[in-house]
Amino acid sequence: MTTKLPEIADLEETEGLGNQQARDHDAAKKQIVADHFEERYQAAEKCKQEGDLVLLERKKENKLSIHYEEPHQVTACYGDQVKLKSAQGVEYK
Repeated sequence: MTTKLPEIADLEETEGLGNQQARDHDAAKKQIVADHFEERYQAAEKCKQEGDLVLLERKKENKLSIHYEEPHQVTACYGDQVKLKSAQGVEYK
């Protein structure tokens, strides 16, 4: 007897192959979207290393105040977090 409903034997045979193909296709599509986004918005890796000098953004008090403080030295990097040391010896995270 033939039916249009899938049988358990058919599902067991094709389950592994179909899932892997779907995962591969999904990963490829996501990579295409990510590449397009990086190209459009000119994304770049943030290459901060120990010893680099960076500017620390200052809170705006009025329209004549400066936007950045004097350069700070990077003392340590932990993923996206950075420890900074000012010329006076004050450390920021």
